[in-house]
Amino acid sequence: MACRIRCSSRRFPRVWRCTTHGTCKPTSSGRANWSGLRGRIMTRSDLSVPHAVLACILCVWVFLATVLASDDEGSVEILRPATSTPVTDAAVRTPLAVLEPVSSLDLGVIKTRQFVTRQVRITNTAGRPIRVEVQRVTCSCVGVTLDDEEIAPGEFTDLWIELAVLQPEASGVYRHRIFLGISTADEGEARSADVSLDVRYEHRRTFALEPGDTYPLRYSCCAGERIQRVVALINYAGGSVRPTGATVRDIEGWRVVSIDQKDSWRGGEVWWVTLEGAWDDAGKHQGSVTVHTSDELVPEWSVSLVGDVHPPVATKPSARLVAVGDAAEFEIGICGPWKLGGISVREVPDGVSVIAADDLLKLRGERPGSYRVPVVVRLVDSEREIEREWEISVRLIVRSITQN
Repeated sequence: MACRIRCSSRRFPRVWRCTTHGTCKPTSSGRANWSGLRGRIMTRSDLSVPHAVLACILCVWVFLATVLASDDEGSVEILRPATSTPVTDAAVRTPLAVLEPVSSLDLGVIKTRQFVTRQVRITNTAGRPIRVEVQRVTCSCVGVTLDDEEIAPGEFTDLWIELAVLQPEASGVYRHRIFLGISTADEGEARSADVSLDVRYEHRRTFALEPGDTYPLRYSCCAGERIQRVVALINYAGGSVRPTGATVRDIEGWRVVSIDQKDSWRGGEVWWVTLEGAWDDAGKHQGSVTVHTSDELVPEWSVSLVGDVHPPVATKPSARLVAVGDAAEFEIGICGPWKLGGISVREVPDGVSVIAADDLLKLRGERPGSYRVPVVVRLVDSEREIEREWEISVRLIVRSITQN
């Protein structure tokens, strides 16, 4: 009878034999080696194909039985480190404050020189006193003020934002940012947060003055010189704003000469406000010119007027070095509308003598020393038929020469 299974293998062909009952038993030679074979691990070549299939099925069954026995509901247990702490609701930190609106503020359409004010509410949600601080603003055109810097738990404060569009370069959309610092104000655990608030607006420029608020109307002249300067009102996008008048403030001797309409520029009307005046004293002078307009939103627009006024008289040079007995010449320079009417030396110091004082000042050094000589120059303006005196001084340094 043939055996139901294969009794021998290629590796051990004589260890097993087939009996008449269809079973396998060890041979006589195999009995001697049975004790050695019992402890061996059989390889794939030692097993037949049915044995390998049964072994795989048995392994799968054992694995599934183990998993199902571990959890009746079919869930898998996740192992965690023994030191981990579960996160609870009490451990979650609440925000320090809430801003309304949260992060951005749209101011809409703003015209030139229009002032806009908006309010942002800051509510304390930390359950502790907090302090709010304005750290930085990206544009000087945005003003920020706080009603209260410290806020009690559950209370609020208002952040006021003021925007003034004085004279931007062009129409368009502009964005600025406000940076706030929020921190706890008690003795507990210190907490802080940085918050930024975006401010957006669209500017539509209708008209402007040149020069405007940023750059003053400057000029340089001699004392007593009468000059003219122009302030231009320019309309944009077909605007029809016109100047109705002008007022000069803090400047004596200045007046508005005329207000004239000039050629259009980029589809808008252009008006010139002509000013005329003079300063009689040398130095830096400052005033302002207020232009009155027909615009209801901007009825007045002020422009600074800054002048650098030079003395009308100067000597060339201002100092001379001569030897004892030598003469020195000083040329008198006149600027502006003035003409030289005469020169006089009222106080002649000892050690100096005056040789000539007409169109040219000529002095002689009599003794060694350094001398300051005051000179009075008479100025004449024939057009305005006025005269004035201007006092200057020259320095004469006299040195003795020793002959070897």
